[in-house]
This record gives sequence, C-alpha cells and structure tokens, in this order.
Amino acid sequence: MSNELFAGSQVIVYASREASYGTARKLNGTDAMLTMSESLTPAEERDVRPDRSGFSDHLSRYVGRKSAQFEITRLLLPSGSATTEPDDDILWQNGFGRLSINATSVEYILATAHDWSLTIRRAVRTGSGAGVADFQEHVRGAIVNAVEIGWGNQGNNGMATVTFRGVAKDWG
Repeated sequence: MSNELFAGSQVIVYASREASYGTARKLNGTDAMLTMSESLTPAEERDVRPDRSGFSDHLSRYVGRKSAQFEITRLLLPSGSATTEPDDDILWQNGFGRLSINATSVEYILATAHDWSLTIRRAVRTGSGAGVADFQEHVRGAIVNAVEIGWGNQGNNGMATVTFRGVAKDWG
C-alpha cells in the first residue's frame, strides 16, 4: 500500500508508452498501478542564499538539460493468469526490452538498447471527486535502467518486491 499523505488519500502511479521520445501521453485507468513507494525527482541544483537572513527560501536553477530521476517500488505480484501481463508490465518491458507471450507464460527478454520511452504520472487522490487527482506530477521521456528484485527477506516482512529506477527527459 502506498504511503498515505493524509487520512483517506490514495496515491496511484500511471505509466504509458510514448509515441515519440519525450512526448507526453494522455494516461487512462488501464495504465494505473498501486505502489509501495515512488519518487519523481527533478534534477534541480539548490543555491544557498548568501544574505545570512535565516530564511528557508532558496534560489533554484537547472543545470544543463531539465532532466529527472524516478524510482517506483511495488509488491512482486502475478496477474493471476499465466498468459496475462501484470499491472506493471510496461515497466518490465522498458527495463528488459521485449515481451514474449506464449501458451503458458509471459517472458521478458533482454534487448541491446532502448528504442521507446515512457510517460509516468504520480497522482494523489483525496476523495474530492470520482477519479479526480488533486495533485499530480509526471516525468516524460522516462527510461528504466535498473530493475531490482527483493525476495522478501527480513527487511520486507516476507514480501517480495520489485524496484524500477531510471532517468527521464523532463519533470513537471
């Protein structure tokens, strides 16, 4: 279950394949997944104010390209059917490169390079309206460059998890 920001809130992550690199996609309910934790972090450099005022304000600027990093941690769960992809299928495909479905299994096969990217959105629902996300942030041009599986040892209360990490072209 996602960390609750306040009582009754719900965090949902959406991921979708982009038509071309960095072009945001309109996401829908079939792209949704629940997570244990997630972070979408812009590459922002903070400069300390030189005036010794003690204020917490900061000056910010982007160094080079406006890039971002992301990390999504989920329970490692099957879909319930041998030939149906799990909810986080798009992240597995982007991490490994290729999907193969046969009569008895879903397989992810390593590719030599990425040839497509993702739009990933983090939405916080507060219950103010049906399907309404009161807070949203997203990354465009996202590429999964690390997939880490935790096999449910002592630290995870016996639950197997998967963490997807990567970089993105833009944050917003």
